[in-house]
Amino acid sequence: MQPKADEIAFQMLAAPINPADINMIQGTYGMKATFPAIAGNEGVGRITAIGSSVTSKIKIGDHFVPNRPFWVKFFLRTWRSGGVCPANDIRIVPNDISPVSMSMMFVNPTTAYRMLEDFETLNEGDVVIQNGSNSGVGQAVIQIAAARNLKSINYCHSVKVIIR
Repeated sequence: MQPKADEIAFQMLAAPINPADINMIQGTYGMKATFPAIAGNEGVGRITAIGSSVTSKIKIGDHFVPNRPFWVKFFLRTWRSGGVCPANDIRIVPNDISPVSMSMMFVNPTTAYRMLEDFETLNEGDVVIQNGSNSGVGQAVIQIAAARNLKSINYCHSVKVIIR
């Protein structure tokens, strides 16, 4: 595909299945998709062509993730092989991180980080208790807490309590 002047063309490299994506498809997310629609809330792509008026430091071969929230009408949907989008709808990311890892970097881990940073001041040795610890956010909370020398008590209704 040939991009317009302010667009980039891309190939998707990896796009995970997030429960929110399934809920959007089912129509149970809390907001409805605008049709025609392509699913996919997160992922990583590679730039294959650049429009003539794109002046940022974007180059062919760069990897990127979506830069706009998924509820935006013209958001870059990721469950596709490729396409075109406005150049300011993407964020360039390092090419040396595996596409599979990078594709899941910006929803669950950032949610976990914000939960640990925004509500209480946590100090080394403090304890965090969470429910739903088997989710993507829960697993990220466990990992971030461990990296910050926080203790975590993690509960999932179908699994026993695990203290790390």
